[in-house]
Amino acid sequence: AGDAVKAHLIGCDANEEENATWKEFVVWRERGVVHVFNLLSHGRRMFRSLVYSSNSRLSLHGLAPNISTREGSLPEVVRRAAGDMKKKREHAPSLVILRRNEALGGEESYIS
Repeated sequence: AGDAVKAHLIGCDANEEENATWKEFVVWRERGVVHVFNLLSHGRRMFRSLVYSSNSRLSLHGLAPNISTREGSLPEVVRRAAGDMKKKREHAPSLVILRRNEALGGEESYIS
């Protein structure tokens, strides 16, 4: 819709390769920021991992800033960008342990 506040785009990067990576792009109109997440599987569950932000001040993760040798070489819109949107997923084993906790009245999970 033309008055949408946020847009989500999901796609697969390098789907022909072994390290094909699903990515989610989240575009915030009012904040003027784009966040890029890698979608990762841990214990057969999908999780998002932030790999790029067009404005690191508005992200909830500490990403390595993009450093330029000249102050005026970057456009203002990406001057505070951080991370690497081309980052691929890494193969790693995962483990999920679930247990019922009667004292809490719910389920606890450990994800590694």
